[in-house]
Amino acid sequence: MESNYRYSIEKDLNVIARITDHTNVGIMKFLRKYDRPWMNRKLRTVNLRLDRALLGPGLPHVGFVGTTTIGREEYTAHGLHLNSRGKRRLTLLIADRLEGVMCRVWVVSLSSSLLEPLLF
Repeated sequence: MESNYRYSIEKDLNVIARITDHTNVGIMKFLRKYDRPWMNRKLRTVNLRLDRALLGPGLPHVGFVGTTTIGREEYTAHGLHLNSRGKRRLTLLIADRLEGVMCRVWVVSLSSSLLEPLLF
């Protein structure tokens, strides 16, 4: 993150969106750094850039796995890794994202199948 100033998150998201337009993509935001708290400001900036990049056109199939609800108590003592509770929480957040995507797909599928007889 610090060593390559020319790196573009937006460019990478556009590449991901282009090559995965046939599937749903979930991107996890950067987690807080409790072992290096001085990096959190930079991580927040990067997460905001990710938010803005996803608001652009052509990315309806790309979404985030929110990580803001993972607190300090869900990290190991030194703050570098998630502990078992944190891993469980992250698993649930990913499952919620997948469930939301599957629910939307099912609703769209259901509504299109209901409309299909009306169109023909």
